[in-house]
Amino acid sequence: MYILMMRAIFLSILQMFVFMGFAQNYPKKYFSSPIEKKLSISSNFGKIRTNHFHSGLDISTKLKSGVNIFAAAPGYISRVNISSTGYGKAVYITHPNGYVTVYGHLSEIKKKVTDYVNRIQHQKHRFNVDLFFPPDKFPVLKGEVIGKSGNTGRSFGAHLHFEIREKESELALNPLLFGFDAPDNEAPSIKSLHLYRFSDDSWQGNYQEKYELNIHEGDTISSFGKLGLGLEICDYLSKKKGNLDVYQLKLLVDDSLFFKYKFDRFSFDESRYINSFIDYSEIRRSGKKIIKCYIDPNNKLSIYKTHQTGLFNFSDGKIHKLSISASDIIGNTSKFSFYIQSDSLQALLPIEKSKLIVKNIDYSKIEEYTTDSFRILFNKDCLYNNLEFKYFVSNGLASAFSKYYYIHNPSIPLHNEATIEIKPINMPEYLKAKALIAGVGRKGSLFSVGGTWNNGFIQTNISSFGTYFVTIDTILPTIEPIHYKTKKKKKSDFLNFKIKDDLSGIEEYVGFIDDNWALFEYDEKNDLISCNLPKEKVSEGKHRIILWVRDKCNNLNVFESEFDF
Repeated sequence: MYILMMRAIFLSILQMFVFMGFAQNYPKKYFSSPIEKKLSISSNFGKIRTNHFHSGLDISTKLKSGVNIFAAAPGYISRVNISSTGYGKAVYITHPNGYVTVYGHLSEIKKKVTDYVNRIQHQKHRFNVDLFFPPDKFPVLKGEVIGKSGNTGRSFGAHLHFEIREKESELALNPLLFGFDAPDNEAPSIKSLHLYRFSDDSWQGNYQEKYELNIHEGDTISSFGKLGLGLEICDYLSKKKGNLDVYQLKLLVDDSLFFKYKFDRFSFDESRYINSFIDYSEIRRSGKKIIKCYIDPNNKLSIYKTHQTGLFNFSDGKIHKLSISASDIIGNTSKFSFYIQSDSLQALLPIEKSKLIVKNIDYSKIEEYTTDSFRILFNKDCLYNNLEFKYFVSNGLASAFSKYYYIHNPSIPLHNEATIEIKPINMPEYLKAKALIAGVGRKGSLFSVGGTWNNGFIQTNISSFGTYFVTIDTILPTIEPIHYKTKKKKKSDFLNFKIKDDLSGIEEYVGFIDDNWALFEYDEKNDLISCNLPKEKVSEGKHRIILWVRDKCNNLNVFESEFDF
């Protein structure tokens, strides 16, 4: 018994060390390509997206749905997630070496799995499901077809989203570390450089001035004080094709490493720190993706590989050398160097305090600001830096029940949500169930952030600063039948509808054919729901459809009709 116990312990320790070895030295030949043809990558690991980093590879299928997708290694299907957003139809395969591969935006999943998932959807009367399976339920072989490429979920063109994760930590790993054959013969290219100058005021959480540097290799410029650098940079695979983001970036000041990041792995929990990784105000203003070569105090990204903040303080009157090195994962590298003359005449002038500043907010604390009609609570880790909070209320009405509340500056990002409360004006009791807080978009469009009643206020969470007010949603969602023409006048196998809501958003939909619940797949990005009639075992002839669509303010629309199949 003792010998067996010791043997089991030894094997566990051995497996642990093998896995740790893989974590540092990734197996190069274990995974094969998930598509038949040579990999063509349209978006790489770590690419900058809205509020998150891309966690895998987007593999081109030339915008074709129905291309065979293969298991990259032996294992078992451990999870299937079906969603109207995100990865759409996604398959997760767990492998015996401690990794999990993910295949997203599929149009189809292998029949045996689809039949099982379909039964669960009918049992739960729900399209969106997230199912987990034991090892013996759906085993797969390396190279086995597990689905077809598609455009489901939050996808805007048919392709395969492919990930590799660590099973235990659930960290996303850069798939190109595993030796996939993905040709890349071009080094990264620096498109623009930006110099940020900071005040010494500890409450000035963001830069005071920013300049785009129009310089060449070896040039010298003058500046002074606390400075940071920003880069607009991209990486092409070949001949300006395949616009990717850079795998590794280094900044040296006088030959000392001041800043470095490397996109080997990251946690999904930290992905929103992207709004501190980039110049958030610039991407909102112009769309330029400028990487900040300095680290905000509350930026906890694990991709940074130095203990320095990246900021440098030039106040000694000397000339300092700045060297930039940008590399792709193959090792193609671009370098650029220039000099800064520390010039005391370039010192910053004091900042005139805005009359709109109402409170200094410490990023490291839970803080709040309250008036008779408004409250904001900054929850833990809301901010990347200290904040001079600005706020004011309009004189005019935004709706019959509220003024506009201008809450700080939309160009300053929030990491975690802040909680706001607004007190409505003269709202009758019968409309309270329809009340919500709406925000104003860049071009004046409205969006809902919802809300619940709390002691005479409407309370909700916001993920960005901006302009908000109280309004109501009493308008029903719309339901519009969509008829598609088919070749040779053949009847379509699908029953399709557009469902939309003007403000609060779709909460749920339910469809019945001849009084039986029917599965309608939801393509949220196109406001489309679709029922595959043969799969629902609908026979030829006349049938009756009833469709209920309800929004988040409980406005319910019902569509009833007959149709021929």
